[in-house]
Amino acid sequence: MENKKILDTSIGFIGAGMMGAPMIYNLTKKFSNVFVFDTDQTKLKEFESNKSIIIVDAIGQLSKNCNIIFTCLPGINEIKKVHLDKTGIFENILENVIICELSTTLPKLSKSLEKKYCEKKSTYLEAMMIGPPKTAYNAELLFIISGKKVDNSYFLEALDCMGRLNKWVGSIGNASKAKLLHNALGMINMAATAEILGLCVKSGIDIYSFIDIVRQSPKSKGIGYSTIFDLYSESIINKSKTGTGKLRIAAKDTFLAKELASDQNYSTPILDETKKMFEEAKKMGLGEEEYSRVADIVEYRHGSKIF
Repeated sequence: MENKKILDTSIGFIGAGMMGAPMIYNLTKKFSNVFVFDTDQTKLKEFESNKSIIIVDAIGQLSKNCNIIFTCLPGINEIKKVHLDKTGIFENILENVIICELSTTLPKLSKSLEKKYCEKKSTYLEAMMIGPPKTAYNAELLFIISGKKVDNSYFLEALDCMGRLNKWVGSIGNASKAKLLHNALGMINMAATAEILGLCVKSGIDIYSFIDIVRQSPKSKGIGYSTIFDLYSESIINKSKTGTGKLRIAAKDTFLAKELASDQNYSTPILDETKKMFEEAKKMGLGEEEYSRVADIVEYRHGSKIF
C-alpha cells in the first residue's frame, strides 16, 4: 500500500482545526509528502507518528517546498494574514503553484488574491467545503470550486482524497458566493426549526408527534420538511450533540452572507433576523456549542425554559 503513494509532488496544508485535521489525514492515504502548519502547534501532535507528514513551524518553510497548497482557516483576518503577511504564502511561494482556499471567504477577497498570485505565475482557486466535520473524517465532502480550471492530476487526486464530489462553478468568487448562500439557507432553516418547535411545545402539541408529521410530509408533498428539520429537530429539543458546526461559525457565516447581500445592495430581512440570533448566542457565551443550541436563544427571547 505504501509504495502506491504519490512521491513526486508535495502538498502543503495550513490549518489543522476541526475540518482541516481529518482532511490532512486523508491526504496521507495517497501522498507521501504533506507539509502541515498551524499557529497552534499542539493541534499537530496527533500527526507526529505519521511518516507522510512533515510538520513545519513557519508558513514560509511550507510555501518554499510545495507544489499545491490548501488553506483551511477560521476567518477573514486569518486568510489575509496567511496569504499576505511578509511571513505568509505570497512572499515565499514558488512559481507555478496551485493555492486552494478551503476557508469560507468573501468573493471580493478571492478575486484580489487571484490577481495577486498571477504575479507569481501561480493559480489561486476556491474549493468551498460542504458538510459537517463527520463528512471530512469520512472523505465525503462536496467541494464547490471556482477559478481558472486546472488539469493538474495531483490537485484533482488531492480533492478526491478529501471528498466525494467536485462541482466547478466558473470564475473566482462564484464558489464562495454559493457557499455563503448555502450556509445562510441552512442557518435560516435551523433558526426557524427551533422557533417552530418552541411554538409547538407552547401550544400543547406532542412534540414527537409533530416531528413525525413533518418527517412523513414529503410523501404527501407537504411543505414543512427540510433536511435540517429531519437531522436536527430532536437534538434541538434535547439540546444533544450531533457533531455539527459551532454557533460561532454560524454567526460568522451569516455575517459574511450579509456582507455579500450588502455588496449587491440586496435586502435580506429574514437573514438579518437569523444573524441576530446567532450573534446573541455568541454574546451569551454559547459560541463553542453546536448549531442546535440556537434553541437557547428561542428560550431566552421567550423569557422561560421551553424544551
